[in-house]
Amino acid sequence: EVGPWGNSRTRWQIEAEGKFSLEGCIEMAWIMGFITYKRDPKYSGWVDSKTGKQMKDADIKKEYEEEILKHAGVRFVEPELHDGYDPKKKTFLHQVSIDHDMAPVECGEDEAKAFKMQHGEAVDIYEKGDGVWV
Repeated sequence: EVGPWGNSRTRWQIEAEGKFSLEGCIEMAWIMGFITYKRDPKYSGWVDSKTGKQMKDADIKKEYEEEILKHAGVRFVEPELHDGYDPKKKTFLHQVSIDHDMAPVECGEDEAKAFKMQHGEAVDIYEKGDGVWV
């Protein structure tokens, strides 16, 4: 199971206790890529993924919990984390069959503005009257 609170173990901690244990924070930090496990003759243990700094287990909760909580659970889409994805520009598909040249399409204001947002300068929209847009 993988979901907004990690896996079933970490989700259960949030549901049952309302917070992560030290082990839950370590697991979430690892799942989210904040830490990696390094194993070599000189050092075996957790290291910060960005800096390579060695981390004591006891310090991981203090170091990463705030960031984990900010990016876990049900939350708003963060465009900077998703290559600029903007949910306001989400595409909705409509199935149509076209067997002849089409006249301008009449629709509501929201749909007209969504079409304009998707196609930009290639589209002109205007209000025809009585809440009908073309």
